[in-house]
This record gives sequence, C-alpha cells and structure tokens, in this order.
Amino acid sequence: TCRTCRQPIAKGDLRLGEEAANVFSESGGTMRLWHHLACAASRRPSELLAALADPATPWDGLTTLVGRLVREDR
Repeated sequence: TCRTCRQPIAKGDLRLGEEAANVFSESGGTMRLWHHLACAASRRPSELLAALADPATPWDGLTTLVGRLVREDR
C-alpha cells in the first residue's frame, strides 16, 4: 500500500521504498515505507531527483520520467 495515497501498489509497478526508523523495533532497526513512483515524485520531488542522480542508482531514464510526473502533478 502506498504511504502517500493509501492505494494498493500493483505487482510489477514501479515504487519507491523510503527507509524509516522502525518504532516497533527494540534494537533500533529500520523499515521501508512504499510509495507509487508518481506519488513519491509529487511528495518529495527534489529528494527523489537527487537519489536518481546518484551513480549507484541503476535506473537509467527514470530522471526524465520523474521530471515529467512532477510537471504533470502541478
């Protein structure tokens, strides 16, 4: 389920996992908060674009896609 829009994320859809502190972990572990890619682009566009600019990110062409999603959302 997308943490932004609260709608299900279909199997195979692009999604973004945001690492967050796990409040249920006694050892201070982390958990992932999942978002549709379009929701993540509209919620935190600058952070998403910065992550995509990182050479360790294996998603060629996603920067263009995210830019388009952000423009369409405005």
